[in-house]
Amino acid sequence: MKISVSVLSLLLLFSSVSCTQKDKDVDPGSGHVDYGDSPRTPIPAELISPTQYWQFGILSSTNFYDSYNSTYKDGAGGSYMFYDFNEDGTYTSLLYLKATSSAGETRQAWTETKGTVVVGETTLSNNVTYKTIELHPVTGTDRWVINYGAETKKALTQKDFESRTLLKAKFACEPFVSEYGVKSMDMLRIDTEPYVIFNFHEEK
Repeated sequence: MKISVSVLSLLLLFSSVSCTQKDKDVDPGSGHVDYGDSPRTPIPAELISPTQYWQFGILSSTNFYDSYNSTYKDGAGGSYMFYDFNEDGTYTSLLYLKATSSAGETRQAWTETKGTVVVGETTLSNNVTYKTIELHPVTGTDRWVINYGAETKKALTQKDFESRTLLKAKFACEPFVSEYGVKSMDMLRIDTEPYVIFNFHEEK
């Protein structure tokens, strides 16, 4: 399952971060989270990062050059994903996106969700059976900043969870140790077509 996924795919997945607030918000859950009857199962040790987070992403070091003003603008950007899975079947995720336009406007967005996980199994076309992780978000928050100005914050709604399907995705998981001795896990998203694979590694 070891295939790379492009940053463009992540940009498309994260581009739906909303800048409006229309529905009743879910409690952002900055402290204690009431998971209620959200479905969950224990998470086996092999799917839990040996450090706090599994992480994946790329941040570009490329800068834009403004020839009119003879100045360099901010880096082009990129995206990062973090997952913290817990033995009791709960999780925290953080999705980060940074994008700078050729005009020099920089946008950054953070989406944090907390919820529960259901672990199962699936057999893929290679006839190998993998553990699966299905996310059930309970609470979450969007934050975004434009040109390093004031932060805007919005609690996520259940409607957000339904429309932004990455927040409630289902993955087939393959934990392994890389050739450099780094504990890693490929997470193949299997609830959408075509499948998309994310190459996570332990937080460093």
